Amino acid sequence: MKAETLRNAVNAHGWIGLIISIPLFIVFWAGAITLFHGELQRWSVLPQMPVNHYAGEIDLNSVVEEHFSQYNAVTSRRSILRLPSDHSPYLDLSFSVPDDDVIQQRSDSSSVEQATTEDSSDKATPLPTKFKSLVIDPNSGELLADERQFELADFLYALHYNLSLPQGLYIVGFITLFFLVLIFTGIIVQLKNLIKHFFLYRKDKSTRYQMRDLHNVVGVITLPYGLMFALTGLMLNLSIIMQIPTVLILYGGDFNAVVKDAGFTTVTSEPANITHDMPDLNQLMQRVKTEYQVDVNDFNFYNYGDENAVIRLRGEINGTFAERFEIYYQVKTDDFPEALNPPAGNVFEDGTRLLYNMHFANFAGMDVRFIYFLLAMGVCMMIVAGNVLWIAKRVKQGNHPKVIATMRGLTIGGCTGVIVATAVALLLERTLVADLADRGTVVEASFGIVILLTVLLAAFFKNLLPFLSCAALLTGVTLALTVIYEWLVLGEIILSLHQQGFKDVSGMSVALAICAAGFIWLGIRLRKQPRTTVAAD
Repeated sequence: MKAETLRNAVNAHGWIGLIISIPLFIVFWAGAITLFHGELQRWSVLPQMPVNHYAGEIDLNSVVEEHFSQYNAVTSRRSILRLPSDHSPYLDLSFSVPDDDVIQQRSDSSSVEQATTEDSSDKATPLPTKFKSLVIDPNSGELLADERQFELADFLYALHYNLSLPQGLYIVGFITLFFLVLIFTGIIVQLKNLIKHFFLYRKDKSTRYQMRDLHNVVGVITLPYGLMFALTGLMLNLSIIMQIPTVLILYGGDFNAVVKDAGFTTVTSEPANITHDMPDLNQLMQRVKTEYQVDVNDFNFYNYGDENAVIRLRGEINGTFAERFEIYYQVKTDDFPEALNPPAGNVFEDGTRLLYNMHFANFAGMDVRFIYFLLAMGVCMMIVAGNVLWIAKRVKQGNHPKVIATMRGLTIGGCTGVIVATAVALLLERTLVADLADRGTVVEASFGIVILLTVLLAAFFKNLLPFLSCAALLTGVTLALTVIYEWLVLGEIILSLHQQGFKDVSGMSVALAICAAGFIWLGIRLRKQPRTTVAAD
């Protein structure tokens, strides 16, 4: 390979890696935790709102109608009833309700009668609504919470796929694209020594050599995983860019034809404003389960209680890798009409589901997800090691110290800040009272504040090892406090849940204790290293 080609690959690899290091680190860090989204969600909620396993004996119609009546639900809008699953042991009922604040504002500028009309077909003055999500005991029907207060798991999931930013889905897509470039430039740089130095790690050498070996070895080990994640993430986040040429070239711009061929079905039925009895949801679910050999996960209601009501049932097809099942039931005719259920499957959704299951290891059990987790953490280590190398090289050159300090804060501080912020968010998720107003906002705001503070501190640490040591110790101590608190305050509940079969809560607690010990050990180990700058090595 020509020296110029190798030099260009090194420069491209270094600069691209530096520019996207923070968002890429967040994507992989949050993605690693999101692999255990269900376990984290149950760890957050169950000790605060303990329930028994879903027995399947509750009258679902009574639950829906009671809460629709209580909250004056706008049934002309779509409503969703999610059954207990591996992710959540509760009934989750989501629906639209009148937005009283907007209605009041309208009433100040026009007649109250016009502002509060419930005729959703009136295009001139549609009823302003907002979405409400209830958490319900699956066995008693008791309302446990009228708002979702435990949002840490969903927040980390959002960080993974859109960084919780406007248009973040596409931002992450382009970051994934550049990550793919990083992989290929890294292969070019390491091609000569890819096999010869596969497991080369010079632990007796200086910190600079250790970081370089760590970056290279982890990069090679995680190469298949990184390629799979880069490709599936790219297709999931930038699928719209791939669909545009399909619509323009193959279908001559006819988007409706694409939707029809893909198997998408859209319910556009308007309410007849004629009351109609709804079917027994338990019997309907059993009918679908028996006839189609599927497990129903949720109901989608369109015009609930109306003559034109339609119910969509969704679930997993038993014995398949990625296929989901959905079927539309028409209430008035008591059947599953072909007009709403085309014989051809939804190929776009099936393809997306396949990519999604590969991406999050949904096709396997805890063992494969744990391997995914270790590989994702390996990529995070590789990113930090690469940033340390870049900073060390520029410090050694002695040019632009203010720029180097800024980049050190943004890269090293940003990456370590994400780790510390996650520990702080876990502590708050466990310790804040369940009925605190805007509880989720407090946890999310703390995440951003901790990252910002860590970035500012990193800019003033000329020696990276003490900074990394402090960050690791702070993370370990915070996680240890989380575990100590939950066992002192919620220990009896956690043990009771474990005996009932909800072992995820105690399992998460043990995992956090192990992580706490690991970070404390790492912090002590780094503190014992010689206090010299990495660049001086």
